[in-house]
Amino acid sequence: MLIFIPKIAFSLTIGSDGKISSEISEKVSENNSNLNDNECWVKDIKKDIKKISGEKKHWTDLSKKQKDNFNKYVFKAEYDKEGAMVFNTNNVSNKNRYEFFDEFKDNFISEKGIKINLSYKDKGAEGDWNRFGLEGHAQRWQIMERIDFAANRGEEKWYRIFLYIPEETDAFLHQLSFFDFKYIECIGEKTPGPFFNLRSREFVSGLLSPDYFEYPHHNNDIQNAHGELSITYNWDFTKLKGTWLAFLMNVKWAEDGHFHLWINGSLRKSYYGNTIFHYDRVRFKFGPYRNYMDDATNKGEEITDISVRYATVGRGDSCDDVWSGGCEHFISQLNGFSQLNGVEKLVLCQAEMRKDGEPTRSVCKNLQDKIGSHDPIPSIKID
Repeated sequence: MLIFIPKIAFSLTIGSDGKISSEISEKVSENNSNLNDNECWVKDIKKDIKKISGEKKHWTDLSKKQKDNFNKYVFKAEYDKEGAMVFNTNNVSNKNRYEFFDEFKDNFISEKGIKINLSYKDKGAEGDWNRFGLEGHAQRWQIMERIDFAANRGEEKWYRIFLYIPEETDAFLHQLSFFDFKYIECIGEKTPGPFFNLRSREFVSGLLSPDYFEYPHHNNDIQNAHGELSITYNWDFTKLKGTWLAFLMNVKWAEDGHFHLWINGSLRKSYYGNTIFHYDRVRFKFGPYRNYMDDATNKGEEITDISVRYATVGRGDSCDDVWSGGCEHFISQLNGFSQLNGVEKLVLCQAEMRKDGEPTRSVCKNLQDKIGSHDPIPSIKID
């Protein structure tokens, strides 16, 4: 397999540790070695959090009033603790992009929560909007776990999030993420993790392959690009727009881990295997994030304003911590093997480095024949 960057072409080798090596990545590593390969200065993240400041911080704390409102309208379980959730510093500069509501009904349930609005005219933070030197690449408005509240290697957590996506919400040539996880080495985010996105007008969730290569990010930090297993959901199985979607996730962040996802009470994805790789911790984020907008606008797509509603967002050590009754209904759907339900596409891709001014390209493998089989994803590896 070949990967191209400007004026350079080089071959890749996937090692037993999953790292994709090349002449370029070896030179990059000499100057920017992974924090995990060296001794991290953080000994106790709960205690050392006060030492993190300035540009390393990457978050803005909620004021007391903001925290009180989020606790009243949105947060549950561990997220209502002091300092647990913070604003992403890369959010659009418009501070009035969210509002709380007391009641919003669909045909079945009513929830209170937060409505987050995002407009293309807001642009985005420099690192998003002009990423890779491409104006108009990305923008976001997100809330996330503070780094000392991120799940640590070896921990098992349950996550709950209610999401309402209006019927008119669209993402064809760009990508819209509603929530995702980020893998962290020491204190630095190194790669996107599992997600729930709208792209090519399809709803997709993802899991990572252990295979990855290093690349210089827009701020000269070294990031890791993992292979990605993309799971596209069938709209006929569950209506995904114009209704409240109740997500429940159970994740063990470990080499012998698992990732289970239920939507509106039905198990849609179950995977047993490595969910942590060589990383130290994993952070959860929610709120709309749009990227590859430059690709879309260059091809004539209009990026429209969006409004997304969230409710009852929480995390705990058990299902009962985040879900009031009925947990046996969820757990009884697990069988110890991987499962995919209500899925219409399954694709495993390894991204290629991006040339200046060009869209990202990927080498992909169609795993359509695995859908409906026993243990459809026993592993996530690039052959």
